[in-house]
Amino acid sequence: MPGYAALNYYMHKIWKLMQGQGEDGVLSVTMDAVVLQPNSTQADQRLTVDNTVGGVQFSAFAASTTHVFWTSEAAECRVTFDGSAPLTTNGHAIPAGSSGTWTKAMATAAKFIRTTVTDAVIHASQLKAG
Repeated sequence: MPGYAALNYYMHKIWKLMQGQGEDGVLSVTMDAVVLQPNSTQADQRLTVDNTVGGVQFSAFAASTTHVFWTSEAAECRVTFDGSAPLTTNGHAIPAGSSGTWTKAMATAAKFIRTTVTDAVIHASQLKAG
C-alpha cells in the first residue's frame, strides 16, 4: 500500500484501537523504512493560512522532492486532502506548535484555512528519499 492509502489505513487502525475496537488491544504496523534527507537545492515554503474561501495551498514542490516536513506556527488551522474546501468545521485540526512529515502527494493536495481570527503559518521543508 503506497503513500496516502497506507497512511489512511494505519490511521484508521489507530482510531479503532483508541475506540477499544482493536484486535486484542494490539496494533501491528509494518512499513518499509524510508531514509529522508534535506532536498537542499530547494527552498523552504512559508504559507500564511488565512480565511480564504476554498483554502490556501503550497506552491509546487520540486520534482525530486518525495516528502515534506512541516511545522504549524502562530495559530490553529484545518487541512483537507480530499479536494474539499477546508472550513472551521471541516478538515483535520492542526494545533499551533505541531509538526509532521507528509508525502509530496499529501502536501500537494493539502488545503488549509485558519480557525481563529489570527492567521496560521505552515512552514514546509522539502525532503527527498536518500
